[in-house]
Amino acid sequence: MEITSDMLVDLAINIVNIVVLFLVVKFLVHDPVKKFMDKRSASVEAARAEAEKLSAEALENKKKYEELAAANVSAYEDEIRKGEESGRAKAAEIIEAARREAGGIVSDARSKAADQRDRIVSDAKGEIASISVDIAEKLLQREMTAADNDAIIDSFLSSLGKADGNA
Repeated sequence: MEITSDMLVDLAINIVNIVVLFLVVKFLVHDPVKKFMDKRSASVEAARAEAEKLSAEALENKKKYEELAAANVSAYEDEIRKGEESGRAKAAEIIEAARREAGGIVSDARSKAADQRDRIVSDAKGEIASISVDIAEKLLQREMTAADNDAIIDSFLSSLGKADGNA
């Protein structure tokens, strides 16, 4: 095939069209798209940096909150321990007061029992003395044999049983 001048002109026009098209595309499409992409990359990079910053802050806050929670648990356990110790001390005080009061009650009961025993012994001594006097009077009123003496004593003891309501 032979190259003609029309072909060369067409070739030159095509080359000029391609160069013009290249320049138009470069200035109208490529540069704005590149600027847009650069801005987009910068905003993505800024968002990534902000996300990393927020993530670091979140981790730091999480650590602080965990420390606070541990401190709160420790304080809570301390308060429970103090409450238990206070309760034990209060219980010991109550028990000691109850022991003192019980000791006083027992002491009073012993004192009253001793007083009552002394009163009963004193009353019994009086009764025995009175009985002895009565027996002596009856013995002196007449001359007695051993059998009479036993009869008087039995009679007197049975009269005492009737007087106490035991007969």
